[in-house]
Amino acid sequence: MRIILTFLVLFFLVLSSCMKEKEFPVEPRIAFKDFTKVIIPPDSIPQLLILSISFTDGDGDIGLDSTMIDSPYDFNLFIDIYKMTNGQLETIVISGDTVNFNGRIPIVAENPDNKPIEGVIEYNFDYSILRSRLLNDTVAFDVSIKDRALHQSNTIRTPLIIID
Repeated sequence: MRIILTFLVLFFLVLSSCMKEKEFPVEPRIAFKDFTKVIIPPDSIPQLLILSISFTDGDGDIGLDSTMIDSPYDFNLFIDIYKMTNGQLETIVISGDTVNFNGRIPIVAENPDNKPIEGVIEYNFDYSILRSRLLNDTVAFDVSIKDRALHQSNTIRTPLIIID
């Protein structure tokens, strides 16, 4: 019995040492996961819209620290909004408006060895801002990210969502 147990332990150790670390391109890759509307009682109107995207990055340098504030590090998550008009999605440009939905992803992992990473990023939209400009409209978002080496990800388009 002891020999079998020893053999099994050695077998799993050898097997785990043979498992290769995941490899991803150095450019981040993203994919849409989900939208979540957050309602905080007693209100019945959502206060937040949470966009969840999954990501991979081959050199693990996703995110900005608090000292990285000047261009090109002012934003690392980029969002364009499209509104459905007459059956077509059109880019929303609100002239004179200072609202933009680009954001800053904080450093997601301390990674001094630049190992590949993967995970989920959740981005919170202020729903009151969306409602004030797009109430009862159907919209979609184009989303992309950049890592600290300024590698640009693919751009994803979210499914349509109604701002109610």
